[in-house]
Amino acid sequence: MLSHLARKVLPSSVKDVLQVYRPLQLSAQVTGLSIVQSGIDDTGFPFVRLATDKIFYGYRPSRLEEFIYKYLLTKDAKKNLQPYAFRIALDIIFRYRGTQSSPLRSGKFYDYKPGETVVECGAYLGYYSMKASEIVGETGRVISIEPINENRRILRANVSANDIKNITIVPKGIWNAPLEMQISRERRQRASLVDNVVKDVEQHTISCDSIDNILHDLKIDSIDFIRIQVNGAELEALKGMKRTLPRTKRILVSALYKRDGKYAYNTVETILSGNGFRTTVSGGNVLGIRS
Repeated sequence: MLSHLARKVLPSSVKDVLQVYRPLQLSAQVTGLSIVQSGIDDTGFPFVRLATDKIFYGYRPSRLEEFIYKYLLTKDAKKNLQPYAFRIALDIIFRYRGTQSSPLRSGKFYDYKPGETVVECGAYLGYYSMKASEIVGETGRVISIEPINENRRILRANVSANDIKNITIVPKGIWNAPLEMQISRERRQRASLVDNVVKDVEQHTISCDSIDNILHDLKIDSIDFIRIQVNGAELEALKGMKRTLPRTKRILVSALYKRDGKYAYNTVETILSGNGFRTTVSGGNVLGIRS
């Protein structure tokens, strides 16, 4: 009851923190990251370095996140983590490491192998793509598709700082055809090509294309796994996969928003089931594995 009420009345930034990151459990999770350094580079981006020597660039925290850092994080958790880099630690926990107990519910899937091809639509800062690049290894390939310039700057910084060779960044929005479109964007990652999904805080004109066209241009004939997280444009994304979908082994679609008053994950599940996938739904995320 309370979680349902929270989804309806709280701002998106507050919901992210309270429902996803769970402030009272954060100290143990942050400590478990084994952060050895945090700082700001010459371009002004904050960063976090882990004991594994992996470097993550990202955004500064919101006021709510600053409050959590100051008052709810333990002294041990704050060790080597400056307040301006706290948001990065949160994103490492959720976007890179993922929820250990229920990855599908948090929109994650990691059951692919070295040498495989992984596509991420809506790559944001590239944390999930970075994890995928580790799993598929030098013989595999990751395609990171991200339409927002500011996000791509940080995505490129993450790829460069970690000397990642198997990630290809594509500066496109996902739709069912090639065209220029207006994307509405809230603060940080929440952006959508679909009306009424996000608050119209700012708009950007972006180049969009279908997944079929993007992969054809990259000379990719089949994919082992694709993750689609495009904030309301999932149905258009699937319409743009007429050639690709039959040659896709596994697909994960985060369909968390309503279209025409109904949550899209039911329609997504129907489409995937009709295309020969065995489906599982959790938290609005639809996983399809080809039978």
